[in-house]
Amino acid sequence: MDSPIPNPESDMPDKKLPQEEGAKEELLPNSDETKTNNDMSKAIEMDSKQHIMHLLQRQNIPYALLGGLAAALLGAIIWAETTIILNDHKYAYMAVLIGLLVGFAVRMLGRGVEKRFGIIALTVVMLGCVLGNLFSVLAYVVEHFQISYWDTIMIFDFTFLVHLLEDRFAYPDVFFYAVALFVGYKVSFRELPIHTSLYTNPQV
Repeated sequence: MDSPIPNPESDMPDKKLPQEEGAKEELLPNSDETKTNNDMSKAIEMDSKQHIMHLLQRQNIPYALLGGLAAALLGAIIWAETTIILNDHKYAYMAVLIGLLVGFAVRMLGRGVEKRFGIIALTVVMLGCVLGNLFSVLAYVVEHFQISYWDTIMIFDFTFLVHLLEDRFAYPDVFFYAVALFVGYKVSFRELPIHTSLYTNPQV
């Protein structure tokens, strides 16, 4: 019987073309480079968390509150003096100044990076606006009757304060109050350009 003719290609070992071997090697990741990149990413994340923890520890709510109140008082005094100088009791445009002063005071002294410092600023700005209106009335009484601020405060009937503010209110005041609140909130704390998950769990 005739023996089968051997296939010469079956006895030859499989050979890969150089181009195919190079292409597959390129697809394989470099383990050393990957490990280095992972280590760098972890180091950067740890540094970010430590930095955020440091910023959180530096926050000071009492200083923010005291600084905001002092700024509101200063702004109210300037508001009253400006009202006398300009002889303008109609619009509360000086409320914007109170918003700026309170916002910067809370930011500088409180060193906050959280929104609760903005809430503090909003509350103090509203109080400063009330004081500004009140002081402007007291300044007008002092200027008109030529008496001291202390005597004016002693004889002033504060039960009429709400009615007094209503009488002095004008619709353009809403715009100035809104701007003052917005400015005070935005300026009062520094937002971090980092994902919130990093500083909502500072213990990690």
